[in-house]
Amino acid sequence: MLIFATADSLDKLAYCETWLVDGTFKSCPPQFSQIYSIQGIYRNSYSVPLVYAYLPGKDYECYLEFFGVVRRNVPGEPASIISDFELAAINACKETFIATELNGCLFHMTQKKFLSMCRKMLMFTEDTNCLIMKALKFVQQLDRLEHLPLSDSLKYTMRLSRSEESFQ
Repeated sequence: MLIFATADSLDKLAYCETWLVDGTFKSCPPQFSQIYSIQGIYRNSYSVPLVYAYLPGKDYECYLEFFGVVRRNVPGEPASIISDFELAAINACKETFIATELNGCLFHMTQKKFLSMCRKMLMFTEDTNCLIMKALKFVQQLDRLEHLPLSDSLKYTMRLSRSEESFQ
């Protein structure tokens, strides 16, 4: 495990009330399993990447070790942590940051549900590629709705569902 952070980035992380945690498996060096990052919502306005790590795995023990190192080097706890829905990471966060509220990310939830739906659709018919691509483009638009008031989100969703342009 390699963790990258500066004294300044750890000070900023301590100041942030909300942390965003996520990993990527695609662009990781072959000797590691993933690149994991912690971003802080800095000054309650924008997200800043503050800690990066090359993790050797994606199991509970690996996340527990990573979050333990961060916990020992950052005073206090964030008010909330937003993560994808990876159970091992969630459980390690719960264990390490006892007083912190854990929340799931809307983008990751939508993506997970959509991929599950696609797998089920592929079991029933072979001619779903066009439909899946249209649905994927529609779902990709949904993450833009989280910043709109609810009434505007509903209007925008109705427009998207009727518009062929959003599927091209």
